[in-house]
Amino acid sequence: MGGALNLTGDVDIRGTGTSAATLDLNGHSLTANTLFVGRFNNAGQVLDDGAIRVNNLSVERSSLNLTGSNDIVDTFLEMRTGSQVTVTQAIGSEAGLTLNGNTLNILDTSVLDLRFDANTSGLGLDWAFRWANPVAGDRVATLNALRAAGRITVSAPISISIFNNNDGYTYIGKECGADLTGDNVTDGADAAAVFNSWGNNVGANPADFTGDGNVDGADLAVIFNCWTQADVAPTSAVPEPVGSSLLGLGFTAWLALRRRRA
Repeated sequence: MGGALNLTGDVDIRGTGTSAATLDLNGHSLTANTLFVGRFNNAGQVLDDGAIRVNNLSVERSSLNLTGSNDIVDTFLEMRTGSQVTVTQAIGSEAGLTLNGNTLNILDTSVLDLRFDANTSGLGLDWAFRWANPVAGDRVATLNALRAAGRITVSAPISISIFNNNDGYTYIGKECGADLTGDNVTDGADAAAVFNSWGNNVGANPADFTGDGNVDGADLAVIFNCWTQADVAPTSAVPEPVGSSLLGLGFTAWLALRRRRA
């Protein structure tokens, strides 16, 4: 495919008989209502995506390789009849496939295969799959059961866990670990803790995430890349690393905290 494909209707990728149809996106993006990869017992495959954004994703007797690290399914994801969806993080990426809806069906011998890149040992939140939480609770038990049953497989250079990040999503990945206040969210209070420890330090300091003996902008960047808010509802957009706006927010939180203590 020579360019981005943006559709309001459905995309149906399926062959006939023993021949599978193949859509090679050549790194371009695909937007559609429902993406069917294989259907009516006929197989298909999608290769080399730049980014897929669909309301519904149905994979039957087929394979789908997601390599863009910013793919989004807004309503339901269903795999059946020995299908495989492989999510391969791009080198240096810390994101993967987002499911915003309530339905995840990985049926019979189908597999959701999550492959982390070699740089997963970094300081920030790093994930290959996340699923929007229901109105109450999270998806931890469901995802753990799918992993235990072999319906979800993980390849990573470090230990990967399933956790509720208190930002509206349950993740399969590596937790950030920047919650200095112990309230299970990374927010302005944690940024304030970094500002209160700012400068050179002697000995261990929990705010020195980079371990270089200084609490500085590099440690504040870790806070912002882990930024969560417990009452934020799931959104359909994949969050980007936080920049100057959150820097100002963190500094404002620090000033407010100091005024309360004064």
